[in-house]
Amino acid sequence: GKRRTSTATNPTDLVKDLDPAVERILLRCLEGDPKRRPSSALSVAMALPGGDPIAAALAAGETPSPEMVAASGEKEGFSPRTAILCFAGIVISIAALFLPVMSATQLLVKAPVDIPADVLEFRAQDMLKQFGYTEKPRSTAYGFECCDGPNLRFVERFDPARRDALLASHQPPVIRFWYRQHQGQLIPASGLGDPSGGNGDVTYDSPPNAEPRMIRMALDTTGRLIALEARPEENTQGPKGVAVFDWAMLFREAGLDLTRFAPTVAQRTPSMAFDTRMAWVGTYADGRPEQVRVEAAVWQGRPVYFAISGDWSTPTESAEYRPAILTVLAACLFLFLLAGAALVARHNLRVGRGDRKGAARIAMAAFLSAMCAWALNTAHVASLGELGLLVNGISGAGFVSALLWLAYVGTEPYARRHWPDSLISWNRLLAGQLRDALVASHILAGFLVFYGGVAVIWITNIVVSTPPFAPPPGAVLSLNSTANFGALLVTSAQGALTAGTGFLLLAVLLRLLLRWVWIADLATTVLIVPLSIVVDFTSPYRFAVTTAVFLLWYSTLLWLLRRFGFLAALAFWFANAILAVSPTGLPTSWYAGRGYAGLGILIAIAAWALWVVLSAQRRPGTESAA
Repeated sequence: GKRRTSTATNPTDLVKDLDPAVERILLRCLEGDPKRRPSSALSVAMALPGGDPIAAALAAGETPSPEMVAASGEKEGFSPRTAILCFAGIVISIAALFLPVMSATQLLVKAPVDIPADVLEFRAQDMLKQFGYTEKPRSTAYGFECCDGPNLRFVERFDPARRDALLASHQPPVIRFWYRQHQGQLIPASGLGDPSGGNGDVTYDSPPNAEPRMIRMALDTTGRLIALEARPEENTQGPKGVAVFDWAMLFREAGLDLTRFAPTVAQRTPSMAFDTRMAWVGTYADGRPEQVRVEAAVWQGRPVYFAISGDWSTPTESAEYRPAILTVLAACLFLFLLAGAALVARHNLRVGRGDRKGAARIAMAAFLSAMCAWALNTAHVASLGELGLLVNGISGAGFVSALLWLAYVGTEPYARRHWPDSLISWNRLLAGQLRDALVASHILAGFLVFYGGVAVIWITNIVVSTPPFAPPPGAVLSLNSTANFGALLVTSAQGALTAGTGFLLLAVLLRLLLRWVWIADLATTVLIVPLSIVVDFTSPYRFAVTTAVFLLWYSTLLWLLRRFGFLAALAFWFANAILAVSPTGLPTSWYAGRGYAGLGILIAIAAWALWVVLSAQRRPGTESAA
């Protein structure tokens, strides 16, 4: 009838020959802090001598339940020394990304974006006023795009010094800023073929520039004109005579010297009304032998069309930078994963192995992440069109969540049957055990492997003198506005869940098909590597070196998955998702704060994980995850 604190005795004081393991679990049950006590009777049973229901279930040919896996007490987290070393490695690797020698591998440094988006928006509006479009628009939209495939492929032909000079000149531009305005509402297209990807974003192509009084234009990142398309009013009458127009004004705004160009026959027919059109060929400057073509058209004294192109590109050439075969590979891989997930998920549900509760949790997390990003990033409109955007956002988020649910139900039972240790920390996280040392340790392991690999990849690019690699689309979109950057950070959770579950699904399906584990793992890495954005296709030598490094990196990811588990792999992909939306470049750039913010989130999570490990009361006699 007395409190434990008033009778400070141990069980062995009463029972001399008590098993030490029994004493430890009794003391845990008597902890003053309820959070430190076992969470369930199953946890107590697992900690007792001989209490390994996972081994018993596997020996009986059964699959242990998720709760049984989470309650396993056979492993603990890292030792304090290991955790400190992991945290130090993460911080050093992240800090190295901002070193000048490492930054030199990035396109945003070689082709700098020195002017913020809102300043370029003002520049575009001022340019349109000079062209005669003085009416204030009802709606506007703008953003950055990267990369212009033909221009970037042209620049990569030259030696490093010449290549860097061309990138810095932005002639031809590989990164561009687009601006759109309309006297009505700019409502993004939706459905199949939507250039915005179904995200409800206004882009250069979505909605199509087809309505009267719509204008879209493109500038390079220094504010020079690249392209213009303006739709005249629908009820205007044709001109009584040809108006005289100062073509030199367009050349000045494009940063070109008209005296270096000679008139030629126009080859492109503008899609809008025009009364005069012209074309010229010339060069950018002295020492630039490549031929540049400029075409323009005017309607009633105002320019309606302007385009710059080079003799290094053809009208039929794809604007995408990476080879088109990779798009086909990605589509085939997606169909394979979808069909495989459906088949194995159906089997698991029929035999009662699927973890529906865990699948529902990750599906809901992905759905909420996508909807929060939709709320921040979508171009909302004050009309009934907003309902269409909402339906589109819900359907897109729901589709991805359903795919995650299907993939998780299909793969998790297989991992639980063959690698139950790999799901201990993950199931503890799903159970809400955020202060579990094993959970924190596996997060540290995932971060360390990712950023250690990034450092190796960037150093490899420096050694073999690869061209600066194109930034991920998210890193470019984050330059548009703080809202865009926030939306991309929020959706990183969905990206990590999608990539992590998809990677596990691919590994499981190939192991089921090929039987041989090492062959399946090799096939997994071979299929994933070509989709990596840093693989260099400019020469066979660079392709071989960068591909070899990525094969090693993804092989390490498979080792991480087997050695530490699914949570460590998810931490790897979460770090990848955050880096992909954090524009890293020169520390003095105007967008450096966004890069610091994104990477600061990862350092904060790693610091929390270190604190959890250091503050945990480690129990003797258990196996360390280190």
